[in-house]
Amino acid sequence: MRFIFGVAVALAIILFPPSALADEATSARSLLERMFKTGEAEPEWFAQDFLAQVPAERVSEIVSALREQHGPFQSVEGQGQNYTVTLERAEVPTRIVLDAEGRIAGLLFQPVAAGTISEQVEAIADLPGQTAVLVVSNGAERAAHNAGEPLAVGSAAKLAILKALAGAYEEGSLGPQTVVSLDPEWKSLPSGILQDWPDGSPLTVATLAKLMISISDNTATDALIRLVGRQAVEAEAARNVPFLTTRELFILKGAGNAELRDAWAEASAEGRRDILEQIASSPLPEELATEPTVDIE
Repeated sequence: MRFIFGVAVALAIILFPPSALADEATSARSLLERMFKTGEAEPEWFAQDFLAQVPAERVSEIVSALREQHGPFQSVEGQGQNYTVTLERAEVPTRIVLDAEGRIAGLLFQPVAAGTISEQVEAIADLPGQTAVLVVSNGAERAAHNAGEPLAVGSAAKLAILKALAGAYEEGSLGPQTVVSLDPEWKSLPSGILQDWPDGSPLTVATLAKLMISISDNTATDALIRLVGRQAVEAEAARNVPFLTTRELFILKGAGNAELRDAWAEASAEGRRDILEQIASSPLPEELATEPTVDIE
């Protein structure tokens, strides 16, 4: 039997064996309760076939992530193999299968039921600081809160690059299978993996786009900005002119670049283009290079 365990915003999936005890409600509920109360999954709770595919530590990581995102454990309700684990801010539909010895042979945490769109917007509106939300479906507004308020977008800016890339595809100047060599001048800081690849590594444009979106690869991001052209991206993000590469942003953030950063803050859009020349000749800040979790978000 093959087990699969995946995570997407604290979503765990494990395929189930074909057979399990029918009368397992009490022990199943107890196991789920202990798991979510402590955030720990003990190896002895699981069948060996399960552990051969998914270690108990991995289950603990998923449960802990759910608790961290949605709050502490409240209760477990259900029967047979189907349960609902209630956390402070969400309900987690859960399926659990026990083997003949009462050990977990299959486990499924389904997508979290975390309230309606309106409830989510209200929760965001209650957060400290400035917040803004706009939910649009098929061109129609479904929910909004300060929708017209301009805010910093972090790595969501990479969507503007993706839109500019789509335009390059339509024009025929670039295609998904276009192969480019990894230019050392494109290399930025993590998140990502390409900053550690050898200079000159061949990459398709499609690979760069996938890395930029899937793992927020900053080097892939800067490569695409260079390939499609800064002005093409600025056409999709008019409030971000000049549109900085992540490398340029890291340099501006550097502890030793306060004067450069102040000049940037005070300059006009055209003045900032002149400052870009100074940024281009500056090295990446060493203090940021030692922090592998640094991202532009």
